[in-house]
Amino acid sequence: HAARIAPLEMPQPCVPTPLTPTKPAALGTGSSSASLGVAPDEQLSAIGSIPGVEVTLLSADRLPLPLVQLALGGEGQPITVAVEQASSALPLLAEACVPLSARWHNAGLLCWEPLIEPADIQLKAQQSSA
Repeated sequence: HAARIAPLEMPQPCVPTPLTPTKPAALGTGSSSASLGVAPDEQLSAIGSIPGVEVTLLSADRLPLPLVQLALGGEGQPITVAVEQASSALPLLAEACVPLSARWHNAGLLCWEPLIEPADIQLKAQQSSA
């Protein structure tokens, strides 16, 4: 019998979704709570993204050569962050998706080779209630 290999599934894009249904909050209106300016009966919801950050480590030689490159986001996969607070009585929630990859420069072949295969890192945090 020949072994059957299941096709690889493509990973879902790294995009945070609203943590609960939201409506835009009017910051700085009404009775504000904490430093976020969220009125007790309103919600704070924000989603942002950064195209990416790339850092390359160079050798200390007279003619610097690339050694390692770390990429966060990039190539159509931005770093995205979502923050939400449903009311001043509820905890602050945050979620981030960070596409990550790293590669090293193979000087013998004059090319970049993968060090860390591209992966989406998902981070979630919730403020503990007092």
